[in-house]
Amino acid sequence: MALTSDGQKSITITVVLSVIATLFVLARVWMRAKKGFVGSDDWLLIVGVFLLYLQDVGAILLAVKGGEGKPFAELTMDEMTWLFKMFFWPELGYTITITLIKVSILISFRRIFGHIPWVRKSIWVIGSLCVAWGIAIFLTVVFQCNPVDKAWLPLKPGHCIELIPFLWGNSISNNILDWSILLLPIIPVWKLQMESKQKALVLCAFLLGSLACIASLVRACMTATIDLADISKSVFNASVWTYIEPCLGISSACLPFLANSLGQRLLNIVQVITSIGSRVGNLLSFHSNRSQTDHADTQISGYHHNMDGDEMVNMDGQSVNSKRDVAHSVREVV
Repeated sequence: MALTSDGQKSITITVVLSVIATLFVLARVWMRAKKGFVGSDDWLLIVGVFLLYLQDVGAILLAVKGGEGKPFAELTMDEMTWLFKMFFWPELGYTITITLIKVSILISFRRIFGHIPWVRKSIWVIGSLCVAWGIAIFLTVVFQCNPVDKAWLPLKPGHCIELIPFLWGNSISNNILDWSILLLPIIPVWKLQMESKQKALVLCAFLLGSLACIASLVRACMTATIDLADISKSVFNASVWTYIEPCLGISSACLPFLANSLGQRLLNIVQVITSIGSRVGNLLSFHSNRSQTDHADTQISGYHHNMDGDEMVNMDGQSVNSKRDVAHSVREVV
């Protein structure tokens, strides 16, 4: 079965981002293991990576068997069934994965900033909201239709909730939680006792979590592109961002733990570049001074004795009567 352009792009994007997220998690776990401690937050991300690859299977099935990118009127009954199945099951996987990522990040924050009372309380409040959100969305997806299998058998008698309002509510609430988590460590990091450069790198590492927040926001906006009358043709944008968001979320969750190593290397690179720039500047300054000296030498060579040998004349024919006048001319040139 030939893949549509949307199907090919969906498979490529999801697989590549999953591999990148895997590399980030492996780097994080390796660095943490070197320090002799792999915590529950690390294990949650490992489970999240496993779920990413299950999500990839869903993306591949949607593209290969669900007719992603094809007009809905051209789908066979089998393709239609797979299309709606790949809306149902990956949405459950997405909900579990996103919830695990949020909880993992909050556990990390608690270990790092848990000694600060207001941060510890905020973590518990946001964490409770995240778990409640995950449970609510999971149950809503499971029981969106009555009977349940009507979710992927649309011709079966029964009824379902309105899909678009549910997707909007899901995306907006998810985005609010993401930004709440992102902003939580800013004040504690800003008050850390460390060098300004290192503090800036750590803060940037935490703020790179905004990539996942932006992905969540884009996913919410892509809900508007879904046309229920031609859902297989219009689903690509909303579907692919459902796979992009957890990949970026896992990668972002690893960045603060890689900041010390990567940040120090970045600082070393900046210092090397600064040193090279300084040397280039000194070299250019040296050549500039050398050029001016050569110019002075040229003018000095223009001085020649007159016919009587009693006075010196410069290139312009002006007389110079003593060595003191020559020295003064040189100083003016230089």
